Amino acid sequence: MPEHLKTFEHKKGKWVGKRLARKEDLWLLTGRGTFMDDIRLPGMKHAGILRSPYPHAWIRGIDVSEALKLPGVKGILTGEDVERMSNPFPVGVPVPPKYYCCAVDKVRFVGEPVAVVVADDRYIAEDALDLIKVDYEPLPVVMDIEEAMEPDAPILHDNIGSNIYSQRFFQYGDMEKAYKEADLVVKGKFHFPKYGSTPIETYGVIASYNPFSEEFVIYNNYQGPFVNHSLVAIALGIPENKMRWIVPKDVGGGFGTKTGLYPYIALITLAAKKTGMTVKWIEDRREHLLASATGTDRVTYMEAAVKRDGTILGLKDKAIDNTGGIREVFAKARERHPDKPLYTVILGGKMKQRWLHEIDGLSIPAFETTHIAVKALAAAWRYAKEREHLQPDPLLPQPPAR
Repeated sequence: MPEHLKTFEHKKGKWVGKRLARKEDLWLLTGRGTFMDDIRLPGMKHAGILRSPYPHAWIRGIDVSEALKLPGVKGILTGEDVERMSNPFPVGVPVPPKYYCCAVDKVRFVGEPVAVVVADDRYIAEDALDLIKVDYEPLPVVMDIEEAMEPDAPILHDNIGSNIYSQRFFQYGDMEKAYKEADLVVKGKFHFPKYGSTPIETYGVIASYNPFSEEFVIYNNYQGPFVNHSLVAIALGIPENKMRWIVPKDVGGGFGTKTGLYPYIALITLAAKKTGMTVKWIEDRREHLLASATGTDRVTYMEAAVKRDGTILGLKDKAIDNTGGIREVFAKARERHPDKPLYTVILGGKMKQRWLHEIDGLSIPAFETTHIAVKALAAAWRYAKEREHLQPDPLLPQPPAR
């Protein structure tokens, strides 16, 4: 055994059955934790978000006049403001969708933000949301991933002209030879369901804008803010050094879903800029279940060219991902690694095999009431790392014993 593993095993043995000093309990159990909702700033106002009740619809008009008359309402941000004040997020696909932090022309999933109300407190903001009148023109909806690929399927993003965001093909090794040498070819179609993470602490943002220095100060509770910082800066059209982010010392869980916080950071920041006030928004549990980021569901067709002794000579995988109403932002990763397959984690098994495989990967935005923006969630990544592949191997057709 390598020395570093021996050291690990030695330490591990000392932990078993031993009392360990806890590092976090004292301030958490005595109420001294500092989470997003514990932060109070002078003059702070509160935001409520109006969300779409439709999975797919044109927005023909928004009337905020009655909401603005409600005492305590300080301002309202709409998609028209967002389109004027910001840029779409960068998306690493050949023809990127116009991905704003708020619906600007049509809604593409149930729960997509349509407007933001800023008020003296959250109660007033929620009351004002009920007074906003939105003229929706509902559009056809597709419920199945593969049906969304059909030529006559309703189009989610009109500038793309198709529901296939991205299709890439990779081949490694001599697949023809692998299939000729195989004793058997096993095939299967597999469905990987949509899933989500529900951290105890939901999304939270506090934003303020200094019009004299043209600088933003933003509190948010994503524990890995560095990539998202650049995405929000691009959307706001500002240099990164004009935006300071502060993450509280305590974060009540993330599990991957908080990578999807950046559209709300941009949204609340724009609300702060428009109203000239410090604005706080804390996602409630219903919002989180309705419209927070989820993991993608997938249909995949797999083939394995195998020998009867269990050796896998070659693998074929056609993976079709439902990326929801908005494609996940991985622009920078795609630019740095354009030759890397999107689905290699599927194929990385602890199996006796020769690494010959081909991958045909597609990203499909199917229309579903629950198909919100998708992210790489930690629960699935952990499952993938533990199992070494996303497709559960006991479900694969097994070659017969010799």
